[in-house]
Amino acid sequence: MTSNRFLKTWICRWWVVAGLALLSLLVTAGCRTATITSEPPGARVRVDGKDVGETPLTYRIWQGMFIVRGEYRIEARKPGYKTAVRRFYEGPSGNVRSAVPETIHFNLQPE
Repeated sequence: MTSNRFLKTWICRWWVVAGLALLSLLVTAGCRTATITSEPPGARVRVDGKDVGETPLTYRIWQGMFIVRGEYRIEARKPGYKTAVRRFYEGPSGNVRSAVPETIHFNLQPE
């Protein structure tokens, strides 16, 4: 009876560990980063309207394994300079297939 209980406990723990490993794989499989810089440095960066920090910065891009992301709108703003905007497409978008690059650089122009 004790060995039967031990076996059931071991199998239950194994399933929990396997489930957590699978969940970790699904969550992080599509995760990568993009380094965003600007000249001059110190520009505020927004991704899809959300403030994500100041250049230089590293931004984590989540690409769910089963989710095809559409457009990313990335903008850099700094007082005294024109706002710079770049657009990237993750996954198929019409007949174009592109992705957010690993490095994005903005050359900000004075107003």
